[in-house]
Amino acid sequence: MSLSLSRMFALAVALACAGLPTAFAQVCASPGKDGPVTVAGANTTVNSYFQGSGNLLINATTLTLGAQSGDATLVGVGDKLLLIQMQGAAINAVNNNCYGDGLGPCTDTDTRALGSDKAQGHLENANYTAGRYEYVRVTAVTGAGGVGSAITFTPALTYAYTQAAPSLTIGQRRYQVIRVPQYSTLAISGSLRPLRWNGLVGGVTAVDVAGAVSFSGAGPHINASGTGFRTGYGERGGTANGDRLFQNQSDALTGARDTTKAEGIAGTPRFMWIATDTLLAPAALTGAALTNPDLNANTQGYPGGDYGRGAPGNAGGGGISHNSAGGGGGNGGRGGAGGATWSGDGSRDVGGYGGAKIPQTGAVDANRLVLGGGGG
Repeated sequence: MSLSLSRMFALAVALACAGLPTAFAQVCASPGKDGPVTVAGANTTVNSYFQGSGNLLINATTLTLGAQSGDATLVGVGDKLLLIQMQGAAINAVNNNCYGDGLGPCTDTDTRALGSDKAQGHLENANYTAGRYEYVRVTAVTGAGGVGSAITFTPALTYAYTQAAPSLTIGQRRYQVIRVPQYSTLAISGSLRPLRWNGLVGGVTAVDVAGAVSFSGAGPHINASGTGFRTGYGERGGTANGDRLFQNQSDALTGARDTTKAEGIAGTPRFMWIATDTLLAPAALTGAALTNPDLNANTQGYPGGDYGRGAPGNAGGGGISHNSAGGGGGNGGRGGAGGATWSGDGSRDVGGYGGAKIPQTGAVDANRLVLGGGGG
């Protein structure tokens, strides 16, 4: 029996290869195929990440590999692949407390007290595909096993996977294909770390181990902190304008309205803040505006706009008016609300809403794994 270890932005899951519900589509490919391995170096990336190429339908048994990142190992027959939909969720983009999940009452007040309506989350409809994942076994490869190669696999897909730029009604949708190394044994004295999520691939570490897994030395030995969805950006302090909007198109880089919403399962804003290395001490961090390459100068990543305090999906909402803070990202729990405005603007409680927790509701959210939402 093999063991699969996955860690996604501080979320750890251990799954046995046999005996799982079919919904997990867990696959024993060729246990031990990649031999015994010792990981001694810090922050070692062992997965090959391939961008999603085109859309995949339910029951598909073939795919084409997109551009490769991370480890340089190519895909071959007998390999185990993980397909995972990283982003895919529609939001209600209205300018009141129904922003995000569409749930009322839409009181449109400034309060964010416990029990009040939260302007956060996503719509529970057919567009909610983020977090769906499954394992498959490669049975044939046409090409070298890298970008452009045609892969045949088994079993047929349980879910569909979508790769699409944002539209007027739904944000960016992304899936990735990850080669999962199959070790006979694994000894870790250093640490495994995924490629940082870059809007196309990354944020996930997954290995399959047929025999013993051992750890030695100081941990953490599997560390994905800081490799998930990215944070909002803004270089202006804002103006005391009485703003309390949940969504807005105004541009923080040239306009008066403050900072952007963050990145999460429902999409990617036009501008984000990116640190050079989140493993360094905070004092050593440097960062700058990162522009989403899918967007041009006249578009933004979220329906209704990238600005305002509403929290799309599990991403934090942006700070508004004068120096209010963005909301924290959500994952297993809801993100914290952003702090109030500058005292000269009344210390108004209009910071960004925190990103929604995942799962939000019942069965529709089962069997999903998502990256933690970025902070606004």
